[in-house]
Amino acid sequence: MELSPGHVVGGKYRIDAKLGEGGMGAVYKAWDTRLDRPVALKVIRPALAQDESFRARFEREAKAVARLKHPNAIEIYDYDHGDGGDGPIYMAFEFLEARELSELIRAGELTPLRTVWIVSQILSCLETAHRAGIIHRDLKPQNVMIERSDDRVKILDFGIAKMKNPETDVSLSPLTMAGQVMGTVYYMSPEQAEGRSVDGRSDIYSVGVMLYLMLTGRLPFKSKKPIEILDMHLHAPVPPLGAQHLAPFEPVVQKAMAKVPADRFASAAEFRAALESAVPAEAWGPAGRPAPPGRAAHPGGPIPKTRASNRLASLEATPP
Repeated sequence: MELSPGHVVGGKYRIDAKLGEGGMGAVYKAWDTRLDRPVALKVIRPALAQDESFRARFEREAKAVARLKHPNAIEIYDYDHGDGGDGPIYMAFEFLEARELSELIRAGELTPLRTVWIVSQILSCLETAHRAGIIHRDLKPQNVMIERSDDRVKILDFGIAKMKNPETDVSLSPLTMAGQVMGTVYYMSPEQAEGRSVDGRSDIYSVGVMLYLMLTGRLPFKSKKPIEILDMHLHAPVPPLGAQHLAPFEPVVQKAMAKVPADRFASAAEFRAALESAVPAEAWGPAGRPAPPGRAAHPGGPIPKTRASNRLASLEATPP
């Protein structure tokens, strides 16, 4: 069912415009008539709403997002069966003035320094998610939004997330069965490709693939046949980044994308520390993190011309 502008969902969300459509449903910009604020309304397809497994997946996404409290995770406002159970099943999220990370990659807008700024935020969010027992399992540029005002990251789409009950350590992902492959092939870890059980290190691999793409403008493994891509994740070595100014990132990418989970970074925090250590100290802001693009890392004056500052200049000015 296509929702037209003016249609009211759940007695309070007035549809303004359709933002996009995916496999599970559509996302609309809507207005919360009770709280007077814009929202992003994700509505499940009517045909899928009759399928108990998809209803469970949709509900699990709502619970995963609600459970994850982090400035780089999208905030959920509401989840319900619209109109007292007879309307569409929906989730209401904060509305973002943002662009998909994939759009920035296609436009060639990512310098290495801006890449570190964005990926550090992704890893910070994952650190919190993994501690809470949430594994995303479908990290890719299309599921990462970049706010237009300050390059703040927002991670979306926890539709196939794996969760654990923090009290019992029991998995809360009934849709995942042995041998079932879930995720997007270009960013899928080897263990995910084989349908094996995954933990947070699978997300680390996916971020490693994104980091490779953001730094170079190309995917590490590419083929028209998904089965060949999966085989590359399992067996092919990760190609070098290539450009000389990217050399400090080479060991970081290689470790993140190690075939064996035990050979990767043990946590998102360890990954983030290694990534940030690849950036010259001059790029660090007062908080000990890479300064946001467009902000001076040292407001007190210009950076002296040193070998490190020359490398910083190349990181700031060299897109893939």
